[in-house]
Amino acid sequence: MSNPSCHADACVSHLALKTVTEYPLPADGQTHEIVSPITGLLLVSQQPGSALVKMRVDPATGRPISATRHVTRSSSFY
Repeated sequence: MSNPSCHADACVSHLALKTVTEYPLPADGQTHEIVSPITGLLLVSQQPGSALVKMRVDPATGRPISATRHVTRSSSFY
C-alpha cells in the first residue's frame, strides 16, 4: 500500500499551519484593500464610505492596538 503523503518522490512529514487573524474595523459596507507599509501599521480602504482606516498593530503579536477611520471627501467629475 502506498503512502498518501508521498508525492512526486518526496514525502511530507508534516503539514504547514495557516493562521487567520481577524481585525475589528469601524463599520462600513465593504473592505477593499489592506496594505502594511511599515511594521506595525495596516492601512485599510473601505467603501462605499470612502474611508481609510489606519490601524496600529503590535509587531510581536499582530494584535490591534488602535484604529482610526479617516473619511475622504469625494469629488464628482462630470
